[in-house]
Amino acid sequence: MFVKRSSVILSTLAAVACAAFTSPHIARGADAPPSHGAAAGVFATDAGGVYSVAPGPAGVAAEVDGRRIMTRDVMAICLRKYRAPIIDQMVQDYVVDRECGRRGIVVSEAEIDAKIDAMRKAVAPQALEDVIAEHHSSMAEVRLAHKHKIERTRLVADQIPATKMTRCRAILVKFAPSDIPAPVVGTSRRETDALALIHGLQDQFTKGASFADLAAKYSDDASKSRGGDLGVVYAGARDSDPIAVEAALALAKGETSKPVRFREGYWLVQNISAGDAHGADEAPLYKAAQDRYVDEQAQFISPKFVVDLIAKSRVAFASDADCAPPAGKPLPEAAATVDGHVIPMKDVAAKCLADNGPRVVDILVQNDIVDRECKRRNIMVTSSEIDQRIDKLRLLIAPHTLDEGLTVRHMTLDDLRDSFQQEMERTRLTVDRVKPAPMAHCRAILVKFLQAGSPITPGAALRSDDEALRLIQTIQTQLKSGKEFAILAAQYSELDPKTDGGDIGVLYPAMHDMDTGILNTGLALTKGMTTSEPIKTVIGYCLVQSVSTSADHPKSEDAAYADALRVYQEQQAQTLIPDAMIALIKKSKVVYYVHS
Repeated sequence: MFVKRSSVILSTLAAVACAAFTSPHIARGADAPPSHGAAAGVFATDAGGVYSVAPGPAGVAAEVDGRRIMTRDVMAICLRKYRAPIIDQMVQDYVVDRECGRRGIVVSEAEIDAKIDAMRKAVAPQALEDVIAEHHSSMAEVRLAHKHKIERTRLVADQIPATKMTRCRAILVKFAPSDIPAPVVGTSRRETDALALIHGLQDQFTKGASFADLAAKYSDDASKSRGGDLGVVYAGARDSDPIAVEAALALAKGETSKPVRFREGYWLVQNISAGDAHGADEAPLYKAAQDRYVDEQAQFISPKFVVDLIAKSRVAFASDADCAPPAGKPLPEAAATVDGHVIPMKDVAAKCLADNGPRVVDILVQNDIVDRECKRRNIMVTSSEIDQRIDKLRLLIAPHTLDEGLTVRHMTLDDLRDSFQQEMERTRLTVDRVKPAPMAHCRAILVKFLQAGSPITPGAALRSDDEALRLIQTIQTQLKSGKEFAILAAQYSELDPKTDGGDIGVLYPAMHDMDTGILNTGLALTKGMTTSEPIKTVIGYCLVQSVSTSADHPKSEDAAYADALRVYQEQQAQTLIPDAMIALIKKSKVVYYVHS
């Protein structure tokens, strides 16, 4: 069954609720062991020396202690999760080729060879073939990509406006601004000295000195080795200082600018020639600059042009169900059709497997090992726990719906539940490695001030920094006279949301959504202590009082400290998961048949 869509550039779809689906996920395969999502950034091959690569049995992607991970399951996952951008690209390439054929646009092999030669120079001393292999690609694919890029540029070339160009030389004299360290700028020169030097160079040039010689001797720009020659420039040119370019474009041929200031120095610019007034020997330079300009502009114009081409076409895509047929049934012939032209599923599947297969196999290997370890240690995640995570997710992504998020991620609700289950299992496998940390139950009084440059919004504090400081000092005086912290917090504190008596709960190290200054101060206090001086935050001044600590608190607070400890351990466990996974993998014998 094919699914029709009005817009087929899936890569331009808004990522509705995507950010909320942070748990990585891999679906369960028919013959593979139960599998869940993998910890981000961890691969079985990270274990080093505990796995081997070998030609294997037909249809087997990997083995973990003799248990098989099937290639068809890897392929199903790759197609479901990664086929969309691959099909998108194939659809785009087809409509571009078709339009070029209609217009008689032909890209020669020599043009593609020139692009390949430029790539070789860019990646040297590494061999281009090695770089291509690292990206799971081929020379044929790279050549085809260059062909399509050239085609797109030519299709929109008539939409690119002409631009003024000039060839220029420049002398740069840097200075160190007061707010930037001298090593960052590359000089300790003061601005007054820089200005005096640039004026001196200007005088020498006026008296007949060669601009190129002065640039070679005094300029702080990389172009000094070329006598200050910046080449042919135009507005918006990449790798060119826009201030120097603007000055050059404002000059007539042969003119030299006055010193032009920018944040870290002064430019002196000389116009050598112009696009409509240059010698024959400069023609190749202007031709190369024009080609760069057109290529740069085409990158902005061509995407919409291609979208418009596709919008005029009748496009249909294979559904998720089509791409995951029951065991024994083949994949459909077409991944998509464009006005009857077939985008072959076999080509999409091969590209999916080449680009993403090794990563999927790594994750499935890891999943198998996690499942076994959880069973061995009797680690369980209940359905109600997963339900709670899903309910929180629904609130987080509102007003978007969970179904919208699942659709964009090519997931089902069962997939999401598996993903949450795996995340919690991995956390529980490592949480016992988290060392205890000091905690403190605290109150706070916050007095806000209006930040410089901030817009005035309803409910915003209108007092200045000094006014806020005086008020917090007044409150501090009242505390010293014996008034209760909680009462003053209720009267003065501007915490959002406002809490009972300024209660900010139990603090723990690296706590999320808590100002670092307040957090560190609260953890350093002993029971009953109050900060001796106000703490300045980005929004105001704050006083903090320790109600109790993890080492000294009443039994009535046991539950609050237990909850804080659980959250702290779960957060810290995430940093330990990669090493824990590698340690588990090292205990297993892993053989890869699909590998990078």
